[in-house]
Amino acid sequence: MIISSVLTATIGLGMPVSPGIGMTFSSGGKDGNVILQAIHAADTDLQKTQTLGLRNRILTVLRTGLGQKYGIDNWNGYGAKAVNKDSVRYAELFVRGMPFGLEDPVVRVIPSGCVNFAWRAGKGRVCSVVVDADGKYHCASVIGASESAISTNTAADVYKKAMEVFG
Repeated sequence: MIISSVLTATIGLGMPVSPGIGMTFSSGGKDGNVILQAIHAADTDLQKTQTLGLRNRILTVLRTGLGQKYGIDNWNGYGAKAVNKDSVRYAELFVRGMPFGLEDPVVRVIPSGCVNFAWRAGKGRVCSVVVDADGKYHCASVIGASESAISTNTAADVYKKAMEVFG
């Protein structure tokens, strides 16, 4: 429906337009370019809306779910520390900056009380990130026989590593 309303406004018609149904665009025409730009903008807006909805689910897990499950010391019966509030805060910042092309990670807490994100894309393609209480990211990835690890304060480096798993 977003695409129809954008196209209706762009073309100036009073009726909804559904792309792909009896429509053809000339690649060199001004109107065709305007329509294609409108379709691209609408698709981008739709993708952002869907992705932000998914990100809100992860943020909810960070804000409430982790505290409920991992909010006390010894949550695993083997002396694990309660989830660290600063780690959660930095994890929220990490999630807010995740690129739209990066799928949702599995969210966990490790025994030190830090938040962990993990991505898996089939056999032999894994990326795991631990978010420390001081805002440092520890990232390890395995892609086939290749393994790598980094520790950084820059989320962009970690996003790049995670995206490689899906490459």
